[in-house]
Amino acid sequence: MLKRSSKASFFPNAYVFPGGNIDKADSSFRWFSVFHLLTRNVESLGQNFIVHQHDEMRSPMFKNGKNNVNSGLPNEISLRISAIRETFEETGILIAHSTHENSMSPLPENNWYCSVIEWDHAEVEIWRSKVREDANEFLNLCIQNKYVPDIWALHEWSNWLTPTFMPKKNSKRYDTVFYKACLKSPPSYTKQDNSEVICLNWESPSTTLLSYHNQKIILAPPQVYELGRLLNFKQHQVLARFTSKRRLKGLSRWLPVRAQSTDGVLMSLLPG
Repeated sequence: MLKRSSKASFFPNAYVFPGGNIDKADSSFRWFSVFHLLTRNVESLGQNFIVHQHDEMRSPMFKNGKNNVNSGLPNEISLRISAIRETFEETGILIAHSTHENSMSPLPENNWYCSVIEWDHAEVEIWRSKVREDANEFLNLCIQNKYVPDIWALHEWSNWLTPTFMPKKNSKRYDTVFYKACLKSPPSYTKQDNSEVICLNWESPSTTLLSYHNQKIILAPPQVYELGRLLNFKQHQVLARFTSKRRLKGLSRWLPVRAQSTDGVLMSLLPG
């Protein structure tokens, strides 16, 4: 969990999952040359992420995705690149394959656990600074070092839209896809960027929720809901297996809805 800066324009001081805004660089056709390091059939790369879901139920975030090498990456791929890039910016964790490894396996399609690059810490900070200033530098990072973002290990989990009743101080609205990526163990090097993020914690969902219910930390409704879902999994192996099995089932867009009870109490209703 990451603690947002007090200067953040949206939910300052709240604890959130790694992530951020998309950038047009994340859908650049140049990414095809990066994925070519793992597969020659890059034109059909998006076929690995076609979900088994009726169009009317599919999140609108994916309905207008691009699907050929001439127009850029499909959203199923570009949004995963965005998530991996933002995670690298905020934590220093690079979820990717190194194609320098002689033991590089064939194109991964059903990963339980994500691949993480372990590299020189000073080099990490140099590239984080570059990527923070220009998202195109993440593409350059991968090209120069022959790293391929491990998009196969990011599984669709949920899609949240900011509700319409937010107060003016939090007037921004976001349409956000949550992906689930499982690590076998914490990487050897992680560090908050001390810009957008001022604290980084590795802890169980129950610990985070306890802090929230004791009013020690701030959580937005999606984080409360999603951490509660994770309580259903007592072991990370069970979670990894579950997310892998449901990876192509798709997702729908959710948002909290405000309702008033008969005795005048305002409530924010969540899915389920």
